[in-house]
Amino acid sequence: MSGGDFYAAPKIVTVRKAHKCAYCGETIPAGTRGVLMESGLWVGLFWKRYACPRCQPYVSEFWGWQGCESESIELDFDEFMREHHRDEWVTDDDD
Repeated sequence: MSGGDFYAAPKIVTVRKAHKCAYCGETIPAGTRGVLMESGLWVGLFWKRYACPRCQPYVSEFWGWQGCESESIELDFDEFMREHHRDEWVTDDDD
């Protein structure tokens, strides 16, 4: 990170409008509780992303595994979950 970049402390929120989960790609409907909101400033651009309640418990572990960088969060998160939390992630019709 450069001098002006920052990562704000994540918050657990209830979303007021629909958002896309940055980790699984599913829609998070308006009114959903227990959503992780992450935000910050990276190379001069503000960003914000959301993690649905299903993905939220694994986000911190994922970033530790990933080394805090990802070119495709959805693909990398899917790989992480299949490798480390397969029983919670893969359904009978999914693989």
